[in-house]
Amino acid sequence: MSSNILRVLTPLRQALERIDRKARPLLATPELLDIEEGEDLLDVICMQFMAVGEAIKRLDKLKPG
Repeated sequence: MSSNILRVLTPLRQALERIDRKARPLLATPELLDIEEGEDLLDVICMQFMAVGEAIKRLDKLKPG
């Protein structure tokens, strides 16, 4: 695997893992969305989804053809 692809896949994997980690409390206790702590978790999740999208765009630019 080329180092350029690895440089994109590593942060992509980290963002997906962080989404999973931050979503667990919200899935277990949806009432958290009614308080600021839950909204903060949702903000982090949304920012990580943006990072995932950017990584996928970079990955698409790297593929041959």
